[in-house]
Amino acid sequence: MALKQEMHTFEGPEKKLEVILSRPRPDLRDNSDRRWERIAEAAGARILSRVSNAQLDGYLLSESSLFVWADRILLITCGQTTPFNCLPAILEVVDRSDVAFL
Repeated sequence: MALKQEMHTFEGPEKKLEVILSRPRPDLRDNSDRRWERIAEAAGARILSRVSNAQLDGYLLSESSLFVWADRILLITCGQTTPFNCLPAILEVVDRSDVAFL
């Protein structure tokens, strides 16, 4: 009996999506509404854990990392995630007019 092996491809290149705001927003790091879970899921990843300090929150994702400061968001992914797909979800949290750099 021949065994059928399922091959999963891994896309190795790192992909980054960075959003820098024109001014800090102290509430940006808040996750009481599960915004960062929704944003990670929109990119095709899920949050595995979180660490925080006074400056930022770091999320370990199923395929890399998400970092949130009061004035920027940085999503670094690999594998089959699509960071660009989470941009609409980010723009639900951040007003487009506050984006200084994308």
